[in-house]
Amino acid sequence: MGKWSKVSGNLLGEDEFLCRSCLPNSKRYDREGEVFNEWQALGIDTVFTLLPWEEAVARSDHDLQVALDSGSLISHHHPVTDFGAWSLEEFRDIVEDLEHSLQSGNRVAVHCHAGVGRTGTLIAGVLISRGECLDDAVAFIEEHGMSVESHGQRGLLERFASFMRGRRGNR
Repeated sequence: MGKWSKVSGNLLGEDEFLCRSCLPNSKRYDREGEVFNEWQALGIDTVFTLLPWEEAVARSDHDLQVALDSGSLISHHHPVTDFGAWSLEEFRDIVEDLEHSLQSGNRVAVHCHAGVGRTGTLIAGVLISRGECLDDAVAFIEEHGMSVESHGQRGLLERFASFMRGRRGNR
């Protein structure tokens, strides 16, 4: 796995901006409270939060939901438990939601707690939706400090890749 950081740089090309991040103010990963400042420096205007609010509160000294709702960030909440996976239908909708944000020109940060498993799974899904094969999408996220952390997450990506192959075959 590549080097982990609190917030990555842009993971996409020049015309789009997507980064991965850990939970702002995480007691474990962002004790210094730097993530919000890094988002601001990167011009982030849209945040995809992948952990339940209760988990965010338990793992942070701040109420993330209040912080996101009171700020100028567009907030998308698609929670799943740590090491968990969404249903295929939920995942398709989340990938579509993220793609819509990117195509609208938003500068997007995706995060869970560490910004590794749930975040990596979603970003791999975006790559698969854009035509990458499963193995290449997983290799990409691993090069950027993320991974698929459970059999459930791997199975979801396998089902999603199969769905996308079928969808492309029908065009």
